[in-house]
Amino acid sequence: MERNHNRFVEILAVGIAVAMIGYMAAKAFADQIGVDVTAGGRLLFSGMLCIALIGYAVWCELTDGVFGFRALMPLALSTLWSGMWPAMQYWGVKTLYFPGLPVEQQDVEWWATSYTHWGGMAVLLIGGYALAYWTWTRRYY
Repeated sequence: MERNHNRFVEILAVGIAVAMIGYMAAKAFADQIGVDVTAGGRLLFSGMLCIALIGYAVWCELTDGVFGFRALMPLALSTLWSGMWPAMQYWGVKTLYFPGLPVEQQDVEWWATSYTHWGGMAVLLIGGYALAYWTWTRRYY
């Protein structure tokens, strides 16, 4: 019984340590690019996820895996694009911004609106997979 209790405490300590390191990395990244911690953390996480998806796609291409570069590249780019949304809203605020105000309610530039966010997502996903399909059908010509 004592041993299982110690294992729970160890797992909890490791989880807290990973969360603290993640917060410190997000804070440092957010300070570097000039946004708040939540926007910087989301951009950092989406960038790491994009790099991981591209790495997996390259690995699948080299080892004849299930998913290839064509299948995962639009998904990786759309992941990076969606991670940029809070930072774009933060950078695109037209009026004076005070910390603590909801940035989603502020008047923003055209490139920081939800129409641009979702339009860019549609272009990346639909256009990327259309291009992937077109190159897949033309590979034997």
